[in-house]
Amino acid sequence: MKVKLIEQLLEGYWYIEPKGNEIINQTIIDATKLASLKNSLFIAMDHETWLKGSGNKKGSIYDSWTDSHELVLNYRENVSLLIVQKPIEELKEIPQFVMKNTYEALTIISEQCRKEFEGKIIAITGTVGKSSTQNFILKLLRSKYKVMGYGNSRTAVRTGLAKLSSDYQFGVLEVAMAALWYGKTGIAKEIKPDIALITQIGIGQRGTSEEKTASYKARIASGLTENGVVIINQDIEVIDCLLKEVSQYTTNIMTYGLHGGDIVLEKSEKTDDTYTLTVKNNLANTKYCFSVPYLDDGFISNVLATISTLYALNEDVNSYLSLFNQFKLPKHVLEKQFLPNNSLLIDDTYNAEQLSMKNAISYSKKELSNFKGNKIAILGRIINLREYSEEVHRSLAPLLIDAGFDSVYTYGPEIDCLQDELPPKMRGGHFTNQELLLSYVVDNCQENSYILLKGSSRNSDIKKIRPNLVTKLSDSKKKISIIKKETDSLTPQECLKHNQLGMGNILIVLKTLELINLNKIKLSDVTICSENPPKSGKSKRSVGLVQGSSYSILELLKYSANLNAPDALICLAESIWGSRSQAKNGLKKMALEKGLGQITVKNITGRKCKEEQQTRLVDLQIIASEFKKLPLANISLLQNNPIIINDKEYSVQSPIDQINYTLSSIVWGETLRTGLLFRIIQGKLEVIIVFNNQNYMDMIREIDKEMYNNTNRLLLANMT
Repeated sequence: MKVKLIEQLLEGYWYIEPKGNEIINQTIIDATKLASLKNSLFIAMDHETWLKGSGNKKGSIYDSWTDSHELVLNYRENVSLLIVQKPIEELKEIPQFVMKNTYEALTIISEQCRKEFEGKIIAITGTVGKSSTQNFILKLLRSKYKVMGYGNSRTAVRTGLAKLSSDYQFGVLEVAMAALWYGKTGIAKEIKPDIALITQIGIGQRGTSEEKTASYKARIASGLTENGVVIINQDIEVIDCLLKEVSQYTTNIMTYGLHGGDIVLEKSEKTDDTYTLTVKNNLANTKYCFSVPYLDDGFISNVLATISTLYALNEDVNSYLSLFNQFKLPKHVLEKQFLPNNSLLIDDTYNAEQLSMKNAISYSKKELSNFKGNKIAILGRIINLREYSEEVHRSLAPLLIDAGFDSVYTYGPEIDCLQDELPPKMRGGHFTNQELLLSYVVDNCQENSYILLKGSSRNSDIKKIRPNLVTKLSDSKKKISIIKKETDSLTPQECLKHNQLGMGNILIVLKTLELINLNKIKLSDVTICSENPPKSGKSKRSVGLVQGSSYSILELLKYSANLNAPDALICLAESIWGSRSQAKNGLKKMALEKGLGQITVKNITGRKCKEEQQTRLVDLQIIASEFKKLPLANISLLQNNPIIINDKEYSVQSPIDQINYTLSSIVWGETLRTGLLFRIIQGKLEVIIVFNNQNYMDMIREIDKEMYNNTNRLLLANMT
């Protein structure tokens, strides 16, 4: 498009007129993407104009636009022409066309550039696979031609169209569902694709069903050029629905697939580190045999889509085959990293749709037998499923079981329901704290283990798990752990071991059980909650006790022992000793009477504090012997189960307990690595001391095996 055409297409005026009538080489709305090309056009717009034109809502995750009239000042040397809403006085050396709605300028210019473009346009949409397939097609075509690649949202697609010029032979656009679901056909009729490619259909954004997603995706065919072709993945589960929708717009349909289609996978082979595919073209009655760097179903499907596109463009497919082995997946797409203990981590956190989650599990199924250690899955949520969220997340369980994973850890919102569908031995636990999650994964990560990391990175820190896990595994080799029976003697060196937490909370629980045993208090006794102190009331572990409300000793004991809720601990302590100050003094006296160190109690809840405080290994041994004096019936009061308070469900603090609800925990601190393990075997109590331990998951699992055979029950009291 030529410069002078601007005044004919747009309503506005030249604030500073151009001197010539050159061809515009590129049109950009994001100043950070400006390149040093002659005759580059920059369209500036304010925040409100961008929001209205792009269709994004104020305050949404996409609402990050900054008024680009100011931003472009930093890139003045890369701009040849400006379309603005207000004159930019600092850039008087650059021609400026002023108009009210500059987003409208983008739409009109993109339509004009598409009209003038004489090359071919390939538009790619699908729930998954569109980005990778676009990259594959771009790589191959760019080996021979100049190709424009861009797109995703409606604004990005328009920006891509506005980039088209006579320099390009092809334009390859990725088209998200957000660019298709508005109006009757979305942006499809602006694109006017020569090739419309649909890679996959699954439950989509905003929780749309597969059938509804198929209807939206099919709209890409509505703008098809006269001789255009729609290429569809025949492996799509709702293929019949999709074909019906597409046939409203065209009958010129071509298919591909792993199991059938015009372009179909005939054979895949692995020899050492070489992967070979044989693909049959049923339309041309020919075969293609070539090497690829990966061999997962998603990758192969995208390769078939690429071959189908080349054939539909009348390109010589054979001339491109040698390039397929150079394909690289984007970062965080089935990306491999070997860990310090000779384990393999597969990082697939690029995105998370239902289909990509299934593909990652399917890929892992083929790899697990190559590893001698534990097979671990760390899964985050699939975002934007809305009312389908629980159904979809639960549906992953059979796939994980069939694949052969040993442990499944879930992280973050929405996906905790998956744990309920897994056999007890596979439940790694659900986590909202990454530090805690990593501590358990490290414990379970034996030599030569396999770890799949998969989940949506949007509004999540799941991508940080990979580097943090590497660090944790490296650090774990440097630390020494201690596991002792209560009856074992301690070496002089072990007697000196200590950490920086107190023992107030475990002493409160012990004191409560002692008083119950002496019949000095009853589980049904009621106490009134005083005001919550600021620190305990704001703690993430508080259960929200209400000032002036009544709570039974049993309730407070459960909240204190199972949830380590600081507000419950304080309320329980006050019910025993009378007031907060009296409780603190009472705990200090109790610690001295039991023979504990002089600085084991500096506060009621046992949390870290500014004053010097420590729990010694020998202190744990002393407390273990005190618990052993109690009747087994008292110990059983601490058994963990999910607790509902004011219609809110609280899970047990220790993810180990989530593996099997017959386990119990008294948990405080963040890494849960020091404490007491209680085993009731044949009517006798055995107590195990775990101190600063870095790898006690294997021990827990061994005890679990006995428990599953009904030979014992466990209570885990963790402190750190």
